[in-house]
Amino acid sequence: MELSMKMRAARNPIPPRQGGGNSRTARRLALLGLALLAWGQTASAAEPPCVWTGVERVVAVGDLHGDYESFVRILRAPKVGLIDEELRWTGGAAHLVQIGDVMDRGGRAKEIFDLLMRLEKEAAAAGGMVHVLLGNHEEANLTGIALGYPDYVGVDQFYAFLPDPFKKARERKFLSRQSASEQARVRAEGLDIRNDAAWREYWESVLAGSKKARGSDEAGQAYTSHFLDTYGRWLMAKNVVIRIDDVVYVHAGIDPKHSTWTLEEINKTFRFELRLLARHGGAEYLPRLVYDPRSPVRIRQDEENTTREQMARILAGLGAERMVVGHSFLTSEDNLSPLVPAGDIEPLFGGRVWMIDTGIWNTAYGGRLYALIVEDGEFDHFTEPGEPPPVLLGEPEAEVGEGLDEPEEVEDYLRTAETVFHLPGGAGRTDPWKVRLDLAGTARWAQFKHVDRPRPAALPDSYRYELAAYALDRYLGLGFVPPVVERTINDYNGSLQIFVDGAIRESERKRRDLDLERPEAFERAMADLKVFLNLVRDRCDAERDRDILIQNGTEKVFGVDFSQAFDPKADLVPGCDILRCSRDLYGKLRRWDPDAIDRIVGRLLNGDEVRALHARAGAIVGAIRDRIRLKGESAVLFD
Repeated sequence: MELSMKMRAARNPIPPRQGGGNSRTARRLALLGLALLAWGQTASAAEPPCVWTGVERVVAVGDLHGDYESFVRILRAPKVGLIDEELRWTGGAAHLVQIGDVMDRGGRAKEIFDLLMRLEKEAAAAGGMVHVLLGNHEEANLTGIALGYPDYVGVDQFYAFLPDPFKKARERKFLSRQSASEQARVRAEGLDIRNDAAWREYWESVLAGSKKARGSDEAGQAYTSHFLDTYGRWLMAKNVVIRIDDVVYVHAGIDPKHSTWTLEEINKTFRFELRLLARHGGAEYLPRLVYDPRSPVRIRQDEENTTREQMARILAGLGAERMVVGHSFLTSEDNLSPLVPAGDIEPLFGGRVWMIDTGIWNTAYGGRLYALIVEDGEFDHFTEPGEPPPVLLGEPEAEVGEGLDEPEEVEDYLRTAETVFHLPGGAGRTDPWKVRLDLAGTARWAQFKHVDRPRPAALPDSYRYELAAYALDRYLGLGFVPPVVERTINDYNGSLQIFVDGAIRESERKRRDLDLERPEAFERAMADLKVFLNLVRDRCDAERDRDILIQNGTEKVFGVDFSQAFDPKADLVPGCDILRCSRDLYGKLRRWDPDAIDRIVGRLLNGDEVRALHARAGAIVGAIRDRIRLKGESAVLFD
């Protein structure tokens, strides 16, 4: 079922806030009908294979992010030997695996796709294969949300994927404002966005407006629609994970829960959800894989997020011995630049997982050209260095409270400090910026979140939820959420939150089995934090352990990343049972003032979210009261 460009352009890829009622039910029923129709079409179409055996040579290349020149250099390198000087396939029966994230950041994704499309045919004719896997940046562009991330789509990529009639119409408008001599020059030579400064500046302004509208303006809709009609059709027939002999190749990794699926099920489900969300919006559809932070294009498959025991079970479930992933690159201790060894990459999990995102696209910051070569079951590599990373300021010596003793002082600092520079996020769903601040010689790091996709969007993720969580934390006097303020940086509104320096993640503490000096105080803090997680209805599982920080020395507990909290459900978080609570927090919840809460979070949450918040506050009080009746007050409440 193909929608016309005009019909799709009328759809806002990022739906506005909506209320409930019969209209929502009608939308859900309509979407269900579309889903069933799409599923029927998907089921009837031939599914591409995702398993190959008996392959003598495989070359895997990581995240490219629009860096066409580096990709060509890798493929032409004598040790890789997949194309000649004319960019024709010379790899014979070899298999090339591009691990995903061809798009965004850099500007030449279209040229990479064109090359890959041609090499697919040439390799097949020679007995080889080219595998193009989907990454989270392809997912974002296919589903129409990429323009909501300031650092994703650049002007060259934006221009490249716009339809020619749209560009011609804008060209006429642009030239009407130019001098007669300039119009004559353009008629003779044409316009080149890379060389004509005024023309490039014009499109940069168009792109800026589209990003401010998060892709819902005319230009943003033209970009998304044309991309879907051309390269999108090709991409949505691709796999997200494949296995060649005993090696699994996937953009980000595989969560334990997905390792019980067959590879065919993973790929078929991902393709189906992409088609549904790309073609029909899907604001009310809850996908199983697309947008899931633990999906094959988003999970962090490192030893902090996955244990060796889990990895052994994952590989066994997939029928593999080893895995090759991109998405996450190793970073230096200051988290400012890639840290890629001069030789091969050291595999994780006892030699079973290779992380091959070496910052190919980011050689100016120390990234390296790299290809993993698997030949007759043996692992080898090709690599070339990039430029030495620039010298940037190191981490501040002061901890989060030093010199800024009260939350109000930190808030004032966040609002008024100069932004010295910012670094793009390390990918992932929210992709926050890391911002260096300075005020009268007091330097700090902060995190800036700019994504604003409130419910009922298919991917609810908004900096407003961060602000609401902090407001509630302050109201209850907990001190779990580090100070955060609303601020505009580079013309984008967002939440700016102070970094907690000198802290360890709870997931890392558990992995290393580290003891605490004050375990009882820690357990009490965690008990109150569990109450807070139920109140804001955020995740309360092993994934949350990554966002629980324990500050060195003080052992103070912080909770961060609430950009997807405030699920509009009145019940408490499943599996997050409240067993204990501080007497002070229990008392404040019993004195819950709905009018005061409405004033605090009313502008940040929608009506359904606020009503559910009030209901959960009552449910928490009821759960604690029931617990006291069962166990006794002294066993439940602590001072």
